[in-house]
Amino acid sequence: MLLDSYNDIPYINCTAAKIRPKDKTGHSGTFEAAGETFTIKIANARDDDERFPRVWARVELIDKVAKDRVDDYACKVAAKAIADPAFAPVKVDLRDGETAYMKTWTCRYPDDEAMDAFIMQAKDFIEAHIGELRALSAPAKTPPDDLPFLEDLLSLI
Repeated sequence: MLLDSYNDIPYINCTAAKIRPKDKTGHSGTFEAAGETFTIKIANARDDDERFPRVWARVELIDKVAKDRVDDYACKVAAKAIADPAFAPVKVDLRDGETAYMKTWTCRYPDDEAMDAFIMQAKDFIEAHIGELRALSAPAKTPPDDLPFLEDLLSLI
């Protein structure tokens, strides 16, 4: 790819995040939301057997979930996506529970404005729902075995 100036580098002019080329097929950057720093990764891919190129953008929200909770957590996120369209771009990796806010473009690569719009949607989602998402991914709280049962407490009265 020949460029006339730095301004021709894809996503260099994005304002919602500082995005820079990572390698020949990808970009990455960071942005602030809910008082934290989040990373966006953008991958360009076109396999020989694919007819149209694709671009994936993903913002990691949760790194991993306890192995015994991944299925339950993924089902809860899927149920949220059915009930609330804001959760539709949220995807859970069933291997480890990694959760990302994602979008895929085909045929036409997103320009800086489209990428900014995606990042702003991710920021809005994070501001509104990151606490809820983290609560869903947290291990289930079980009472310790040494806590008295309700009957034992009532017998003391």
